[in-house]
Amino acid sequence: TDWQAAFVIVARNAMRHYGQRANPLLRELWGPLQSFMTYLERLVDSKTGLLLVGARGDWIPPAGQLYKTPTESTAAFFHSLCVSYMAEIAQAIGRKNEARYYAERFEANRRAYHSKFFNNKVGSEGNATERCCYDSGSQTSNMYALYLGVVPSGAVNATIGMLIASMYNRTATTWSPRSRVPRPSGGSPGWGSGPHLDVGIFGTTWMFDVLHRYGHDAVVLDILNQTSYPSLGYMIANGATTLWESWEGDEHHIGSTGTSRNHIMYGGGVNRFIATFLGSPTIDTAPFSDISNAGWLRFMVHPSPHAIRALSYASAHRHMPLGLATVSWRRLAVSGELELNMTVPFHAVANVHFPLLGQVGATLGGCQMLCQHGAMVVASSTSACSSSGVLHSATCSTRPDGEEVLVIELPPGRFTLQSVNRGEILTV
Repeated sequence: TDWQAAFVIVARNAMRHYGQRANPLLRELWGPLQSFMTYLERLVDSKTGLLLVGARGDWIPPAGQLYKTPTESTAAFFHSLCVSYMAEIAQAIGRKNEARYYAERFEANRRAYHSKFFNNKVGSEGNATERCCYDSGSQTSNMYALYLGVVPSGAVNATIGMLIASMYNRTATTWSPRSRVPRPSGGSPGWGSGPHLDVGIFGTTWMFDVLHRYGHDAVVLDILNQTSYPSLGYMIANGATTLWESWEGDEHHIGSTGTSRNHIMYGGGVNRFIATFLGSPTIDTAPFSDISNAGWLRFMVHPSPHAIRALSYASAHRHMPLGLATVSWRRLAVSGELELNMTVPFHAVANVHFPLLGQVGATLGGCQMLCQHGAMVVASSTSACSSSGVLHSATCSTRPDGEEVLVIELPPGRFTLQSVNRGEILTV
């Protein structure tokens, strides 16, 4: 189920990235895609309505993993993901009946997933084989549930809390982080202090997306900065110039669980996080994202405040079906203010989250936009404000991590946004 799901995932990615240009390909693939889903349907468990067979689990986690990711939840995750993607593909090529069927089936799968795998250990001690909140409580098990959106609001804090607690201490059985350092396991390298991923290939593919979605960019950055076992930095410190198919090895050998020292293993989600973290143009890839924006008709530029505080500048560009989009930003050394420059190609719209970093607003083309008590206020009456054509979309918002941002939709063109501090306010 897990590897075979690539058929549906690749088709959906083609739709997301190329929009209507991918429709001829998707129409040609629709029959085989339906046949694949029909095959999976024959294997679905009649009691739960979930696919519980045909998966290998979270492939090649670190040696000595304490909380393993079971195969049943892995199969159910990938089948549910395929169901949601089939709904998007059907909608894109105008197959309304099939789109409705798959959308309804995905909602049924989400309810069944929570019912089957939620272990009801919220707020209680776990044990040596199971902890809060889904299935075994492994990092990947909790990530599966969060990514699919099956976690009810009353359990979100516990689920994301347990996920993060298990990164800082892999022996944790509740979602209050403990300070003790895990003991080395068997003949594998000893685990270092600090946060680590205790996952295999599937955990790394979506883990950073989930942490970013819930406002934990700082945790991801902390993970990526680790050089002790197990981490990507550990590979580099031990002579790696490419990703390995195992968390352990050196420049001449690979750990016993893998065979390759030139593998995309564990790299699936890192590129997306780095792009999102730095503010490179990205698109929403979560299940049931709005397909009207497919083909990069609307893209996101959401530089993380954590990136801006950690770095002094960054730049990126992306060739889209509609043209070239560019983004660059720099943090002014003396004042700490932010300047962001970007180009939006014709027929596209950029959704920009401009971090305020303790400042009061931003200026765009001579027009000041201020955030006061969570509301956007235009602080000048210059012609630039009335002629910019973007003020109707400007709002103030607070990220899940508590950071305040100015949200604005930018049409095609070239733009410069710059922080405004209190001493620079024109009029209110």
